[in-house]
Amino acid sequence: MMWISHVRWCCVKRADVVMESMAYVDYTGSGSGSELFLDGQLSFVQRDPLPWSGYRAQYNVPVFNSSSVQAAAYDFANVIPAYLDRNETTVYSNVHSVWKSDRGAGQPFTIKMRVRYNAERICYRPAFWQELCVHLPP
Repeated sequence: MMWISHVRWCCVKRADVVMESMAYVDYTGSGSGSELFLDGQLSFVQRDPLPWSGYRAQYNVPVFNSSSVQAAAYDFANVIPAYLDRNETTVYSNVHSVWKSDRGAGQPFTIKMRVRYNAERICYRPAFWQELCVHLPP
């Protein structure tokens, strides 16, 4: 599980999206190891178009409620579906992994990640005047 704080996606003066995000990483190794290195692409995913303009910070809240003392707040069976119910999420894909073995006694296990991201296309609902300007002759 990877938490990303304050990811900012911008769509050319139409919508500014700031959010806390997460990406789930699953790896199964064949034996004990000392390090897992992951290199992948973080992509923005949206289900419905955003409002036409403005600053959107609806999901700029922690994915995990760290102030909760309830075990359910940290249960992946609850957290992942709640996260996926959001309109805007991220996904860590095209992951390449390197598993290093030969960990000595008392040595820590280390996870290292490289997160690549590009500019993303964000869909939004145009306002009335934006629609009107598109259909007016030059």
